[in-house]
Amino acid sequence: MFYVIERSTKEGGANVPKRVAVNEDIEQAMKKLGMLIKECRGELSLRKVAMPCGIPASQLMSIENGVMAPTAEVYSKLLALLKPGNKKKEMDSLFMTIRQIPPPDICARVMRDENLMNVIREMDDAPLTEVQSVKLIALLSEFRREHKKGDAYHG
Repeated sequence: MFYVIERSTKEGGANVPKRVAVNEDIEQAMKKLGMLIKECRGELSLRKVAMPCGIPASQLMSIENGVMAPTAEVYSKLLALLKPGNKKKEMDSLFMTIRQIPPPDICARVMRDENLMNVIREMDDAPLTEVQSVKLIALLSEFRREHKKGDAYHG
């Protein structure tokens, strides 16, 4: 079932509501993400969080109420400011459900490394099993240690 919500867009320097259709799964994800953002904000005022993110407090309130979804840029700034800790994984999953794109830090990481993009493409839609995921994380951790060790020799 689809319905209409409001999302802000820039028009002539002002935020103007724009109507977009979303489904119920996205609606629920927006509400849950908004709730998690509000939890992470804690006692900080809407303005103290919204201003560094480049949005008005009213827009942050709409995000927290599940009426709007943050853009990738705003989401990235919110994460940097709020430091959600163990809630980040769930927030990222909700963001992906809403926006249908990976979280901004993942997009940035893939864009910085063409080799990583090629590795992902080589998977050819084959999903990772839990065992494969654990093995891959261990392998990548070893790569990171080797890279840091190499930096110590060359740095």
